[in-house]
Amino acid sequence: MGRRGECQRDSRRGRSVTASALALDHLVVAARSLSEGAAWCEAMLGIAPGPGGKHPLMGTHNRLFSIASAAFPRAYFEIIAIDPDAPPPARQRWFDLDEPALRDAIAREPQLIHWVARCDDINAHCLRWRGAGIEL
Repeated sequence: MGRRGECQRDSRRGRSVTASALALDHLVVAARSLSEGAAWCEAMLGIAPGPGGKHPLMGTHNRLFSIASAAFPRAYFEIIAIDPDAPPPARQRWFDLDEPALRDAIAREPQLIHWVARCDDINAHCLRWRGAGIEL
């Protein structure tokens, strides 16, 4: 996954789709901490998120649960927070997690901040979007 404005291929996905296929990958909720995010999820959605992982290059960690359907069989819901045990990254964290406005918002309560799409050929999609006048 790249930062805003980057076009990269996601090599973790093994599914073969056409260059024109674009699908929901996941929804992203940012929280001040994973424990706050999990508590919010249980209170708002009635679901206890499962374990996730750590992202050392970004200094974040997450918890997840499936939101798969027939149309989006691999979709999931992600709660992400800055990992207090990780050193600050050398780059801007994804989803603008270091931005003061977002930090202020998630200090009040977790926020649904993004949706992430999945495709096999991100470069082809970026070219198409740029050709349509969409700034990346």
